[in-house]
Amino acid sequence: AEYEWGSAPGGMRPDRVLGGRPAWDGTPGKTVAVYGEQGIGDEIMFASMLPDLMKTNDVILDCHPRLTTLFEKSFGVKCYGTRKQAETPWTEHEDFDYRISIGSLGKFYRNSRESFPGTPYLKAEPSLPPSRKMRVGISWTGGRLLSRVARRTIPLSWWATILTNDCEFISLQYTDCADEIEIVEKSGYAVKQFEQVKARDYYETAQLVASCDLIITVCTSLVHLAGALGVPCWVMVPAAPAWRYQNKGPKPWYRSVRLYRQPEQRDDSWIPVVQKVGFDLSELLSEQRLKYA
Repeated sequence: AEYEWGSAPGGMRPDRVLGGRPAWDGTPGKTVAVYGEQGIGDEIMFASMLPDLMKTNDVILDCHPRLTTLFEKSFGVKCYGTRKQAETPWTEHEDFDYRISIGSLGKFYRNSRESFPGTPYLKAEPSLPPSRKMRVGISWTGGRLLSRVARRTIPLSWWATILTNDCEFISLQYTDCADEIEIVEKSGYAVKQFEQVKARDYYETAQLVASCDLIITVCTSLVHLAGALGVPCWVMVPAAPAWRYQNKGPKPWYRSVRLYRQPEQRDDSWIPVVQKVGFDLSELLSEQRLKYA
């Protein structure tokens, strides 16, 4: 319930009044316009509650423009990629009764740890053919200056104990990273790059993620995308994480996500975390060596 403090006057989540409709109060049997908020990753995470709402109500989505295809294919509802716009012309011809922010659905559907199903809810067809090796998607920088990029970055040059494993590594890094990849390749580590990771349509990125056997990443929207698709994902989490990751224990939103926590808020404390991930990857490869033989 305290999540709603963010939409109080002066809060960081300004209310979005769609078509002059009232906020949804839990009434079943109505048509509810749900609008996205915050970043793409947040919107994907909160979308796990849409199936709950759809059990009792019809739904229209006002989502991030990059998520329109992914949400339409996954939920089969009308999606308008207008949530970054002040004007929403579709509200003039769509018949709906209520509106609500996607995060605010939590006060109805996520009031206990047991209420988090953690099961996949997004769908995407893989865009890459099967690999003879374990295919691992990687990302090492997350966020921007205002979203704690320094705490969400582990330079790729530190990933040697991970990259030394006999896998097919593909970059899921959405920032310009050719120079970083060139440096590690000079050290003998191969990392493939695909343009779809920067696609404006996030469904193309989802197809890359769906093509992977495992995702290893820092805290980025990839965590939510992989978890929502049910793709195994190992996340290196900073010592002072965002609220979604909590201070201890597993991440309740997704069962396929494993957290590796930084022990202290110092750059060099990432080293044992990376080493642990590299060791666990080698163990996983040993367990599945027959599959990729």
